[in-house]
Amino acid sequence: MVGAGALAARLRGDNRVRTVEIDGYTALNAYVPPNERRGLVLIDPPFERPDEHDRMAQGLAAAYRKWPTGIYVLWYPIKERAAPDALALRLRRLAVPKLLRSELTLGPPPVEGGLFGSGLIVVNPPFTLEAELRHLMPALGAVLSPRAAHRLDWLAPERSPPASKSRQ
Repeated sequence: MVGAGALAARLRGDNRVRTVEIDGYTALNAYVPPNERRGLVLIDPPFERPDEHDRMAQGLAAAYRKWPTGIYVLWYPIKERAAPDALALRLRRLAVPKLLRSELTLGPPPVEGGLFGSGLIVVNPPFTLEAELRHLMPALGAVLSPRAAHRLDWLAPERSPPASKSRQ
């Protein structure tokens, strides 16, 4: 089994999970927010189209407007630096607070091209995630490649609440 069928089979019996086989961007719009108003949305596009990074940012922006308290995880491949860096810049411009980026590369980009790393951007990450990733990413990199490198940074920190105005 591959794809949605394999996922549905693996998760069968867990009533907290719903699997649907439709375009992910359509699902993102249709199923956000969930009835429970709690949850995690994984955005893992196929990256078959050249505009996939733009579609991912647009999809996140639309979903975030509908459900700003949700946790979103965006996965992306790293085949070169330009596209992931452009995605990060575009997400910063959305003015979405609490964007944590974590990337792992297994060495420098291969001359012939191809995948050499991957990244996650987490919107509204659990408060312990940053500290846990600070410990896990170097260890994971060391296991996978002696030339591994990792990045962990905030694209957008948590916004401070607006200062209250006193009336006199």
